[in-house]
Amino acid sequence: MDNHTARPHCAIPGKHLPIELWRLSDQENDEFEERSIRINVDDMIMLRLELNDRGNPDRLTLAKLFVTLEALFGPSASLLDARKQTFTIPCLLHIRKHDQDLPYRLQIQDYRGDPDFRLSRIIDHERFLNLDQHYSHPPIADELSAEDIEYCICAIWHHLTISSNKICAEKIANQTLPTFIHHIDSHHIIYGFADGNFFEHEIDDYDEYHSTVDALLAQYGPPAPTATQRLQTTQAMIQTIITSNPQTNGEHHDR
Repeated sequence: MDNHTARPHCAIPGKHLPIELWRLSDQENDEFEERSIRINVDDMIMLRLELNDRGNPDRLTLAKLFVTLEALFGPSASLLDARKQTFTIPCLLHIRKHDQDLPYRLQIQDYRGDPDFRLSRIIDHERFLNLDQHYSHPPIADELSAEDIEYCICAIWHHLTISSNKICAEKIANQTLPTFIHHIDSHHIIYGFADGNFFEHEIDDYDEYHSTVDALLAQYGPPAPTATQRLQTTQAMIQTIITSNPQTNGEHHDR
């Protein structure tokens, strides 16, 4: 992360493609989503990465990925599918290739219990105007090919794995990593950090899953609200005060 800028930023050098990730705000992400076309990402990329990491004690679990992403880029975006997701980090993926600056939108998130990379090309040229934004499209071969996309995702995953080992170890050693419990109801997955350890469980039985979630939340309490959630609460409170103030309807009282 670049500590010299207000916007969280991560640079990943590479001989093939230098990569930069810049955190997007919720508003920026919404605006770019309206001006983007979805690009297909091969599901086998993440499957191969996870298979390669199987059995590795330092592998990037959901809990470690969550902690690492928030340390590098700040709190999760507020808009997500609460049954299938627990975090999503929208970024501007800036790639320079053949003396061209290529603007892509990359969401690093969990989806149904797996790490997930969602890629979109931001429309900044008339060549993309005729593409249907309601459908996902193949990679743009003369710009960012399928091989380039795989290279980018593998490079980002490798960077996050290395960063995770350092970030998590330091937070645990300094006792600055708070307890948190996350649950993915669609796939009966529970993960988090408690009593000094990361954990992840997948429970097939419906009743056992929900009783385990209830027991963990009762023992450790609900997760602390994120900065985004606190801001939303404050904004809602301010709006309530404004709309409930009788003087806002044009009625002024003399003192």
